[in-house]
Amino acid sequence: MQDGDVLLWDDAKRAAVVARLSLRDVMVIHLDALGKSAPELALRTCVELGHALGNQHWPALVKDGVVYVPLTVDRKVMASVMNTHRFEGIRYEFVPGARIVPYLAPHESRRLFGGAEGPVHVHTQDQYVVVDEETGDAYGRPPVALRPGT
Repeated sequence: MQDGDVLLWDDAKRAAVVARLSLRDVMVIHLDALGKSAPELALRTCVELGHALGNQHWPALVKDGVVYVPLTVDRKVMASVMNTHRFEGIRYEFVPGARIVPYLAPHESRRLFGGAEGPVHVHTQDQYVVVDEETGDAYGRPPVALRPGT
């Protein structure tokens, strides 16, 4: 489905239901310059990048030497994370999601834009709780202070 697709046409009323898609922006991380780096540097940079993105719980899609990360927080926050790590041999930019979709297979688009927010979760030393966005139900082990009888 694409923005502007006619989903339903009522000939009698001469009315249509038209799809309007608004995709979030995407941080595009280019890894192509790492191909010219020493293998050890390229490997270290990719592992550190993966750790940084994972530590922020940002979903990512890797395709053809490019990492696509949908904006799940303000772009200033995402830029700050990238700039703080000062990754060698990579550059990044923010682009509209609609510019990315033509280069993705349908399953990649769903992975990048379908539910990119993911479940809300909290980490502490002895706790991991996942909150279902639709129901508000929490799963996992609650902190000690919230357990009955403690």
